[in-house]
Amino acid sequence: MAIKISNSTIIDDSRQIVNAGIITATKIVGTALSISGIGTVGDTLKVGTAITASGGIITATSFSGDTLKVGTAITASGGIITATSFSGSGATLNSIPNAALDNKSVSYGGITLDLGGTSATPAFNLTNATNYPYTSLTGIVTHIVGDTTPQLGGDLDGNSKSIYSVGVLTATQIADGNSQVGAAGSVLSSTGTGLSWVEQSSGGGSGIGSVGIQSGGVFVGYAKTIDFASANNVTVSDDEIATVSVGSSIRFVGARMYNDDYSVTASGSWTSVTNFDGTSIDTNSFANTTNGTFTIPAGVSKVKISTIIRVAANGNTNNQWRLYKNGSIFTVIDGGFNIDLDGTSGYSNPGAFGQTAIISVVEGDYFNISYYVSSTSLDVDLWYQIEVIEGSLLGHYFSSTNVTNANNITVQANNSTDETVYPIFVDGATGVQGPESDTGLMYNPSTGILTSSVYSGIITTAAQPNITSVGTLGALTVSGNISANGNIVGDNSTDITNINSVSATTLSGTLTGTATGLSGTPDITIRNLVGVGATFTGVVTYEDVTNVDSLGIVTARSGVVVVGGGVSIADGGLNVTSGITTFQQVLIGTSDAGHGSADDLTINNSGNGGITIRTGTSNNGAIFFADSTSGDARFDGFVQYNHGTNPYMIFGTVSDERLRITSGGQIGIQKTPKEWNADYRSLQIHDAGYIAGSTDDSFVAIGANNYLDASGNYDYTNNDFASQLYQVDGTLVFRSAASGTADNAITWSEKFQIAAAGQIGLGGANYGSSGQVITSNGSGSAPTWQTVSGGGGGGASGVWETNATGINTSTNVGIGTTTVSDATLVVDVGTASTAVVVQGSEGQLFSVTNSLSSGSIFSVNDISGVPSIDVDADGTIQLAPYSTTEYIGLGITNPTSKLHVIGDVKIGTAITASSGIITATSFSGSGASLTGLTGASAATYGDASNVAQIVVNSDGKITGISNVSISGGGGGGGGASGVWETNTTGINTSTNVGIGTTTASDATLVVDVGTASTALVIKGSEGQLFSVTNNLTSGSIFAVNDISGVPSINVDASGDVQLGPFNATDRVAIGQTSSGTKLGVKGSISERVYVVNDELSDIASDRINIDDGNVQYYSVAEDGGTLTPDITSTNGLNNDLAIGDSVTVVVIIKPNSTSDKITNITIDGSAATEEWLGGSAPDGGASGSYDVYTFFILKTADATFLPLCNKVNYA
Repeated sequence: MAIKISNSTIIDDSRQIVNAGIITATKIVGTALSISGIGTVGDTLKVGTAITASGGIITATSFSGDTLKVGTAITASGGIITATSFSGSGATLNSIPNAALDNKSVSYGGITLDLGGTSATPAFNLTNATNYPYTSLTGIVTHIVGDTTPQLGGDLDGNSKSIYSVGVLTATQIADGNSQVGAAGSVLSSTGTGLSWVEQSSGGGSGIGSVGIQSGGVFVGYAKTIDFASANNVTVSDDEIATVSVGSSIRFVGARMYNDDYSVTASGSWTSVTNFDGTSIDTNSFANTTNGTFTIPAGVSKVKISTIIRVAANGNTNNQWRLYKNGSIFTVIDGGFNIDLDGTSGYSNPGAFGQTAIISVVEGDYFNISYYVSSTSLDVDLWYQIEVIEGSLLGHYFSSTNVTNANNITVQANNSTDETVYPIFVDGATGVQGPESDTGLMYNPSTGILTSSVYSGIITTAAQPNITSVGTLGALTVSGNISANGNIVGDNSTDITNINSVSATTLSGTLTGTATGLSGTPDITIRNLVGVGATFTGVVTYEDVTNVDSLGIVTARSGVVVVGGGVSIADGGLNVTSGITTFQQVLIGTSDAGHGSADDLTINNSGNGGITIRTGTSNNGAIFFADSTSGDARFDGFVQYNHGTNPYMIFGTVSDERLRITSGGQIGIQKTPKEWNADYRSLQIHDAGYIAGSTDDSFVAIGANNYLDASGNYDYTNNDFASQLYQVDGTLVFRSAASGTADNAITWSEKFQIAAAGQIGLGGANYGSSGQVITSNGSGSAPTWQTVSGGGGGGASGVWETNATGINTSTNVGIGTTTVSDATLVVDVGTASTAVVVQGSEGQLFSVTNSLSSGSIFSVNDISGVPSIDVDADGTIQLAPYSTTEYIGLGITNPTSKLHVIGDVKIGTAITASSGIITATSFSGSGASLTGLTGASAATYGDASNVAQIVVNSDGKITGISNVSISGGGGGGGGASGVWETNTTGINTSTNVGIGTTTASDATLVVDVGTASTALVIKGSEGQLFSVTNNLTSGSIFAVNDISGVPSINVDASGDVQLGPFNATDRVAIGQTSSGTKLGVKGSISERVYVVNDELSDIASDRINIDDGNVQYYSVAEDGGTLTPDITSTNGLNNDLAIGDSVTVVVIIKPNSTSDKITNITIDGSAATEEWLGGSAPDGGASGSYDVYTFFILKTADATFLPLCNKVNYA
């Protein structure tokens, strides 16, 4: 037979386990351990599956324990085993620190390094490094910057290479390409393939040859011989350059800008240098320091541009500078330059020089320098220069002050510049004269206007369209007509005489003189007739008059009819006795009509204005709104005031009264309001109720079926019950009255009130007394105040009292005893089994707090008063500290040793003991001193019909191992009838099994719990305790059903786990025993954020797969501009979501600027119509901030979604 020993068993020294198969123990304790039969090095002792002892070496998965001591020299603590010495192979040891090695450093070339150490710049001693090629030295610096006066010990061989950016070149002699030194007076000249010395020509009469030198000292060739004595004009062929010195040398033409400690403003893109500190020179307005450009003026055809850039950087991996022409890169092959200063640190560099080839330009071309850096943490010193090489502008800049005997001067046309110039004159008609000008005579070439302060003599000119400001003319004779665009104004004393006829649009003022009559054929037409006191006799008949002004009374034969244009009436108004008919708007006080939907009559007044309707004292005044000329439609809407004994105003719609305002200010909605007391105003709503208040604002009420009459009494409005809720002086009162008769007085019954301080009054100002509570008296009676009586007489004798905080006492309390002098609370359990039960559903159920600085603050004592558990004020917890016979049990009710643990033990964080296996981070020390290990005879133990038995003697030593046959039996006998059989794999059967039942036909295993509370308990200390495996491709593989058989938990073959899927009343509770909602969680809920160490724009198609997580954070600063991410899943959202399902996706990005933003999304690759909070997609946040986008996506139909989008910026 087999005996199963649960947990652990302690066997004393006088007992043995004999004929055992396999013995598994947490530990084997004894002064000596011997196993007979193990006598050779090759034998192995195996404890469980993870611990072996063989050849003097103990092997285990790990060892653990806060402190394990073996003898006096070996300890194991914190996962580390310490011993005096260790023996054996260390081949599998790892993580050995270099400091623990005898030889922990190496030396090369005078440099010593610790193992694992690094040195980026080792100072190697290469004294003995012979024949070491420089090509093997990588990263060496080949330019000389540290030595300001380097010297050559021998000749410098240029190796056919060039030397650039030389400032001043000083040499005793210069040899040409033929190694020849030129004779005195000869000059170097380019031969096309090199340089050659050429002697200058000389001789009288033929002039001298001059070397062509452009400003800046650059050799450009040599000139033809020029005879200044006889040459009026000089012609130079295209391939040669002549230089003419007239008094001095040619001046510099161009401009230079500079920046001192310029801070770059952008990184990661080509950016123009702007906001230069200033210009050193600018001869012709080339430079714009604000935007950093040189712009080519007229008269320039070729230029050269140069710069020096000196950088203080922190090792930028990108630090490049280019020239741009007209906004585009001016490449090196076009003649531009590209300066690379990558990795430059500090101002140790002398500056990098860049210069273009000679560039062809036209007027309006512009140039600027741009940079590309990886970080803005650098400062720059630079100058930037443009120099004119060719163009007519150079001819303007001879520095001489005199030009003599010039027969011809070449001038340039300049008739477009808006500027003032001054004509040049000479003192005489012949001879040597000095040029002169004066500000009194000016000319503007742009407008063509010649201006002089004074003219003298006769000016003869052709016909001019305009002569302005001629001053005072003594006499002016005009032979033709005078046409004036303005007025001809006299001085009130000068006559215009002998005029044959006057033709004028308007004659104004007084006409004097004798008129012989006005005549005309056939009529006299007068445009405007203005007179003072003019009298007309007879009837003046006229038609279609545009204006009739100031004529007093106009009598019309058949009324005044205005067909169009309206009538404008000035001061004095319009008196009408028989009506006005007009087919257009009537405008009073204005010429601008009102709103298009109400412009028939417009009245304007800068002060107060209005319309007055005056009727008799008993009549009505009204305004009607109609859409027909008959029936009720003549007054579909109306406003009407009734003059009478009790006047009132009514407002109506659809021909019925809707609102009435009485003369006393009462308002009724579809009701003639009751007249309240004169000191009150009310709004009465049909027969439903009212809102009322006093005119002094001290009273406001809401009520039904009552009003306050003129005497100040409340009366019924109708035959019914009455109620009122009113507020006065901060107190809110509700009262009611029994049913009564209309206009009879009301007797109120106050039901409830809340005072200003929050007091509650029942049936009036009855606020109860301190400690009382409101008690319901059922549906037939009002609630009342009730006093809660205490368990000792309402506080009498200082025992118990009740107040707002509960029931309390100021004396000691005894429960089950009358002796309470030695403690505040004494509980005597007597013969009961439990003294105190503390119950609760959440929170802290029991707490002991004491302000003692030392001593015991909590203890549990045995019957003799000796503490079994003691807690000191310093936090020390003592378990069974005073008795050697008291034991501590964990997981056991009857411990038999000082500490008896059933279950796993963990010491610190690295050492565990579980299922007989000690686990630790590592083991340390020698196992050579272990004794008492004996072996067993070589054999095979355990097979299909046997199990191994270990025999232990009374000394605790294993004395032998043998095979014990496994006998079958029970339930049919060794597998008989297919019921039960036993073998090495356990006990099994090939038929269905019923536990607690004999009916097991419908399942392989049927457990009938009967009246017990639990059907199946699965226990274990580690590993998988329960597993369900099924080969089904669809359908349910595991379910937990309610009493009706409906699954509460269901697991499908597809892996879907369904909780409460079929019953709307099923609830899922996490962290609590019940939930009032479908899912109730008590405790924290976390969601893993999917962190992407990249920009969203660098992800393929900006794809956001929510299978990675519904919250995704892209941690690299975004510079992709406008983004349109695709939100999807592995199967696609359309496949994952049913119609009516939704999903929320949160995307976090770090914008580099406000242009880095998400403006649209796609779903499963298709465009979606986004609805943004605020109506439109917002801009991105500032650099360094975080933009959090939230997308709530609702599936409304197949492949149709409603995305609701929002963005919040955090900075």
